[in-house]
Amino acid sequence: TTFWNFATYLAVPANESRFDAEGKIIKAAPGTTMRRVYCAAMGVLAGSGLATIYPYIPSPSLYMEYCKAGLFAILIAAMGHVSGMLMANLPGSIDAVELMLNPMMLSQGINDFWGRRWNMTIHRQLKRLWFLPTVSATGNKFLGALASFAGSGIFHEGLLFFVYLNLPVQKKKALGAFFGSQTCFFVIQSVLCLIERRLISQYPKAVQSLASLPRPIQTVLTAVCALPAAHLFTLPLVRAGLVDSVLLHVPRLEWAS
Repeated sequence: TTFWNFATYLAVPANESRFDAEGKIIKAAPGTTMRRVYCAAMGVLAGSGLATIYPYIPSPSLYMEYCKAGLFAILIAAMGHVSGMLMANLPGSIDAVELMLNPMMLSQGINDFWGRRWNMTIHRQLKRLWFLPTVSATGNKFLGALASFAGSGIFHEGLLFFVYLNLPVQKKKALGAFFGSQTCFFVIQSVLCLIERRLISQYPKAVQSLASLPRPIQTVLTAVCALPAAHLFTLPLVRAGLVDSVLLHVPRLEWAS
């Protein structure tokens, strides 16, 4: 598996253009190019930090899963900024949707993580293709969310299948048993989102107390809820060699033994 294949896996589909209320493309604001370049550079720097400590994190552990999720978030965000920078320099200076809104550090809940911060291009497409049609047909928002998460799982399984086709026989055997695990991961996330919404509606005072906690603590609580199932998503990528491929191409510090 090449790094280019992994980058293609993360970058499909590309950044989505931003539109105003009248359906017209929003032009990129002055300075967008430099801001995007700066953000991409900071993402690479942060990714280097995670890649440096990655070999020293015990596995399996929640710390390891958080590190993997962090690497994914940073790489997707960095590629999104590069793509957004290119779009800002096209004729017409197109503004692009921010792919990542710092989900690993600023999320205040599971719904906030998936609904407002993680891979917003995919989120918007899943909302149009799965959530809204399901809600329109059933009148049930949970079924709409379940359909969206299941659709995301099918999307990722499809991408993984094309990676699978180019793997050597040994890795195919190791990976084959894990097809379906990513869809299970996303279905579990939909259930967690439902549980969170029910708790918010039934215990508003307790939720307000949690909302008053410092944001880093809220993010840790979010991670503790979501990460126990994260191996269902990341393990197939590890078995396929995609995580190792990323680490080979991210600059990092090493200490001589």
